Amino acid sequence: MLKVSKDTIFVDLGGKSEGFADIQEFLDKEGHLTIKQGDLVEVRVASIRDGIHLTKGMKVQGADALDMLREAKENAIPVEGRVSVS
Repeated sequence: MLKVSKDTIFVDLGGKSEGFADIQEFLDKEGHLTIKQGDLVEVRVASIRDGIHLTKGMKVQGADALDMLREAKENAIPVEGRVSVS
């Protein structure tokens, strides 16, 4: 379930937890919102600084990926990913 405000999408994470994402990630090319209140959305945790910041899609590499993994470990947040060799 989610709630939509002027600038933010709020996502119910279960229990008493709620995360937020920038509304810009859910706008089409014409600026129309592609979701509505009550829709289910697939998001990922981008950061837990200043609340649980979510993102629709994110690929990180190098030092940024290590920082995110350390932060997830410190806060016991499950992670999912794919390791590749370039």
